[in-house]
Amino acid sequence: SDEEIAQRKIDEWKERSNGLPNPVMVCDGKGGFRPQLNKNADAPYGVADCTRVHEETHIVDFEASEEYKNWCVAPTGYNKLDGTVVTISDTPFYNKSQCKAFTASTKCLENKRAKATTTAEKTFLTERFDDAIWKQLKFCFGK
Repeated sequence: SDEEIAQRKIDEWKERSNGLPNPVMVCDGKGGFRPQLNKNADAPYGVADCTRVHEETHIVDFEASEEYKNWCVAPTGYNKLDGTVVTISDTPFYNKSQCKAFTASTKCLENKRAKATTTAEKTFLTERFDDAIWKQLKFCFGK
């Protein structure tokens, strides 16, 4: 049945992605940024798309920031290598960017869930949505 096929697709992804690194924003080797989806790269039912939306939201924030737009450009003039994970210790900037990114990804997940055709898909997307909404609340309103 469609239901069994959907559940198998989800279970196989969960097994395959278990223990893999979380999605991050990385340097692209040309002085800019790119999303690296890691464990979510092949996540089913739109989760990969929503992960990309999340990471691209960070990229917009970093590119708009005087302080961080050149994070991937090394001071020597050589660019940081492709795949270098972008990390900052600026908690207010980080929290604000995470707030925006989780706001974008929860909206994306909500849209995907509205189009889901099986209970397995809806349940899977609800799990992802619930996780993202807690993080959104934490980063947007948490202290």
